[in-house]
Amino acid sequence: MDFAQAAAQLMRLFEDTRGGSFDMLHRNMKGEGFVLHILSRTDGAALPGQLCGATQTSSARVAATLGSLEQKGYVTREIDPADRRRILVRLTDEGRRAWEAMHGQVHGRLEGTLRALGEDDTRELLRLAARLAEIKRSETEEDLTA
Repeated sequence: MDFAQAAAQLMRLFEDTRGGSFDMLHRNMKGEGFVLHILSRTDGAALPGQLCGATQTSSARVAATLGSLEQKGYVTREIDPADRRRILVRLTDEGRRAWEAMHGQVHGRLEGTLRALGEDDTRELLRLAARLAEIKRSETEEDLTA
């Protein structure tokens, strides 16, 4: 197999899917949407450093994102009473509602796309996505040990 040609074809196919449900998922899994997602899965609060690690972005980028989310009333930042050197980021009720609305919209679009794909192709897509995630995890582990 010519993997260079396959990579070029895959890039073109991804370009052709721009603007669809997968693009919508991608947009919501970075920046503000991804921070809301991470906070929605925590038991109360997260540290900015944890958000940097999860989003794989700089502390400056996370600080800007948190500032924007705070202005919208989606998060609060407060000093940790147990360690006054740390800042805790919490999702507000309004932030949780915003995340749930965003998540519901993306989920609905993806569900429609998967229905159009059909059962067999959806199973194959999920199998391949799981394999890609496995490869990414092994690449990340290799980067950490190198």
